[in-house]
Amino acid sequence: MQDIWLMEKKYTKLYDVRIRFDDDAVDSIIRQAFEQKISVDDICEKILESYQQGLKLINSKTDELVITLEGIKEPTEYLNKLIKQYFSQSDQVTNNQEA
Repeated sequence: MQDIWLMEKKYTKLYDVRIRFDDDAVDSIIRQAFEQKISVDDICEKILESYQQGLKLINSKTDELVITLEGIKEPTEYLNKLIKQYFSQSDQVTNNQEA
């Protein structure tokens, strides 16, 4: 569990967005590490590497990214959905301010 927290902290500093895994995601990471006989760090690195480009996009739209079980199983789809959501909200705020 501490390893996961350290990975969250590392990527938070790297991308200036607080990274957090929810409880289901943490359970999945631990289970994968046990089943694959590799470290939790290696699992987290693999997951978070797939978020690198997206984190650069969303860091101006939010100060926290919560990675769920869905975000572990389908990182690209999960991140695309979040990017659309963040930019859609931003467009709505802009449109409301112009009205």
